Amino acid sequence: MELCPLGLLDTKLCLLINPGEAEHDALIKKIEETFKLSLNLNSSQIDQFDDLIEDITKKAQGILKSEWDKIKTIS
Repeated sequence: MELCPLGLLDTKLCLLINPGEAEHDALIKKIEETFKLSLNLNSSQIDQFDDLIEDITKKAQGILKSEWDKIKTIS
C-alpha cells in the first residue's frame, strides 16, 4: 500500500508532536480532519479545506513560538 504525500506528512507530524499537550493534540486532530477531507475533496468543499489549512497554520505557528520561547529560556 502506498501512502499519498499528505498521508506521509500526517504520519511524520504525529511522530514529532508532543502527545498529551492540548495544543499539539488539537493540531493533530485538524491535520487528520484535513487529510480525511482531502481523500474525497470536491469543489463544494474547497472553502472548508482552505479554512482547515489556515487553522493548521495558525496552530502550528503557536506551537512553534511556544517551543522557541522554551528553548530561549534554557539558553
